Amino acid sequence: MRAAALSLLFTSLLAAGIAQAAPLSVCSEASPEGFDVVQYNSLTTTNASADVLMSRLVEFDATQGKVVPSLAQSWSVSADGLVYDFKLREGVKFHSTAYFKPTRELNADDVLFSFQRMLYPAHAWHKTAPGGYPHAQSLQLGSLIKAIDAPDAGSVRFTLTHADATFLATLSMGFASIYSAEYADKLLKQGTPEKLNSQPIGTGPFV
Repeated sequence: MRAAALSLLFTSLLAAGIAQAAPLSVCSEASPEGFDVVQYNSLTTTNASADVLMSRLVEFDATQGKVVPSLAQSWSVSADGLVYDFKLREGVKFHSTAYFKPTRELNADDVLFSFQRMLYPAHAWHKTAPGGYPHAQSLQLGSLIKAIDAPDAGSVRFTLTHADATFLATLSMGFASIYSAEYADKLLKQGTPEKLNSQPIGTGPFV
């Protein structure tokens, strides 16, 4: 009897350990305005896009009450609080879908694209958002961030105009999600940048 019970338990544990891909249905109070979260300010849109499809350099862990690593595995801040250096996590893959097959993993180009499109008026993607970038604009990130550079493919550096103790927490917000620069380049060449808002590509847990 004991042997039979142990056999049944072992079989159950094996079955429980096999993960199967399946649709997840979630009830929302309203439909999202779109999936390019940087264009919007509503929590409903953030929940449907940034929270499930995308990832950020860092996340805010409410249980610990602090910012924790995400796409950035580590970071350092200069003594004067003006320079933030982030080391990107290796092996991060973007979603592969019927409409886009990535040819590379996440690198610094994706981080640069994600922020520069919002902050640099001369950027090729800056004017593709009809309503602008409300969250970045309300936080005056264009005035706070002096420069965004990539020392190498696995590192990103933010240089600020003045020290801001909330900067790390700001990078954990939905609008600071990291997009695929490769996918964006493809859409721009096709003349269909609007598809970023309807056919998103991210590194989040859901596709």
